[in-house]
This record gives sequence, structure tokens and C-alpha cells, in this order.
Amino acid sequence: GTQRALTVRAINKIFKIKYMSSNWSPVFSAYPAFTATSQELALELESILKQTNKYDSIEHLKIIFSLIDLTSLNTTDTIPKILQMVDQINDFKTTNTDIPDVAAICVYPPFVSEVRKILKSGVKIASVCASFPSSQTFLSVKKSECTGTVKAGADELDIVLSLRDYLDDEKDL
Repeated sequence: GTQRALTVRAINKIFKIKYMSSNWSPVFSAYPAFTATSQELALELESILKQTNKYDSIEHLKIIFSLIDLTSLNTTDTIPKILQMVDQINDFKTTNTDIPDVAAICVYPPFVSEVRKILKSGVKIASVCASFPSSQTFLSVKKSECTGTVKAGADELDIVLSLRDYLDDEKDL
């Protein structure tokens, strides 16, 4: 009833496309490679939204929620801030017994071991690696960071391949 209506309204707000042409035009025009106009993008998003109406149920929203990575990748992140986020995950089930946990908590590598120490739920720990987000460093540094992050307790690594190497057709990304 009410909970479903509030959740659906929140999701609809996220996907509102009526503002697409005015608010997003400067963003898209800043990228010369982006060939679709904001109006074309708005029409495509509208088409997608029409198709998603068949998934407009609490059960589908729960599935979507369970696929989300709760992420904090700010340059201002601190151990207390990250641990506060872990506490929220640990406490989530006490008040939300009918909603699944998120899939993972995603943090920078230096925070992984601290998260591992206090995370109580079955939520996975994800971390960005390999000189995320630019991937502009030596391969040995990328490998070392990935290895250290797994040793620290990460279940999942999110990496970005080097665009420069891809464009140069390098096989050893």
C-alpha cells in the first residue's frame, strides 16, 4: 500500500525525463563523441521507462535493491565515516526484516580491512583497484594494489582498463 506508493514515487523521481532537454543538454554537448541529441535520449529513456512498468512491484524493487553496491568513493572519506556506513548496514535488518541487504559495500582499498573487521551481515566487500578511476599507472602497481586489496579482505574488485592502452591496441592491459 503506502510503502509501495512511496517507493514507486521515489524511483519515478529518479527517472524523470521531462527535465532531460534543459538540464542535461550542457553535459551532453560537452562530449563531442556523444551523437544523440538530448531529445533523442529523452525519447529512448521514455521508451525504456514504459517497458519497466511491468516490473513495478515491491518484489521487483526488492530484487533491484539487493543488486546495489552501497558506495563511498569520496576523496574526503575517513575511517570513521566508512565505519558509520558499515554500522548502517549491520543495523539494517533490525528494522527492515522484509527487505534484502544490498549486494556489497564498495570502498577504496585502504578501508577494506577496517570494513572486514566490523561487517556482520552477508554483504560483500567490493573495492576499486588498479589506479581507479584513470588506470594510468604501471601494470606492476595495478597488480600489487589488486593483490593487497584481496589480502585485506575484498570479495570483489572493480577495475577500469586503461583507455590509453586500449586505444593503442595494447594486449597487456
